[in-house]
Amino acid sequence: MSLAGAVITRQALWILGTTAVTLAGLYAFFEYTYLGKIVRACAINRLAARLSGIPPERMSLFAFGLAAALGAVGGIVMGPLTLVSYDMGLYLGLRGFVAAVMGGLVSAPGAVVGALLLGVLEALVAGIWKAAYKEAAAFLVLFLILLVRPQGLFTRAVESRAGL
Repeated sequence: MSLAGAVITRQALWILGTTAVTLAGLYAFFEYTYLGKIVRACAINRLAARLSGIPPERMSLFAFGLAAALGAVGGIVMGPLTLVSYDMGLYLGLRGFVAAVMGGLVSAPGAVVGALLLGVLEALVAGIWKAAYKEAAAFLVLFLILLVRPQGLFTRAVESRAGL
């Protein structure tokens, strides 16, 4: 498929579709289900959740299981596009961290926008210069964002009320 001079493969459409469905499902889960609200409550304040009768240990176990399932979906979707090896998740995880830092570590929509911006930036770098430089572009962006705006591009700085 060609869109404005860019070629979009079926695999890229599959990845975008799976990502959109997964994000919509996660949003609905965390916003509209009781279990999702319990997990959010444990993430915000474990002690208050414990005092309310919520077992934070079980919710942590559930959150790790959910993260593993999401990682499995990501591996299934990305596996045909990249070379599969025992350490393929390392570089993808580091790029995911860069995207999360770009969007602000507390903003899920910001992380999604950060990932899209990072993907566009890597594609531009690969198109303008050598394709090998796109690997370094992500980490250059990470260093620049940490220097210029450490709270992320899409979040406000948190001011300290302690006066330190």
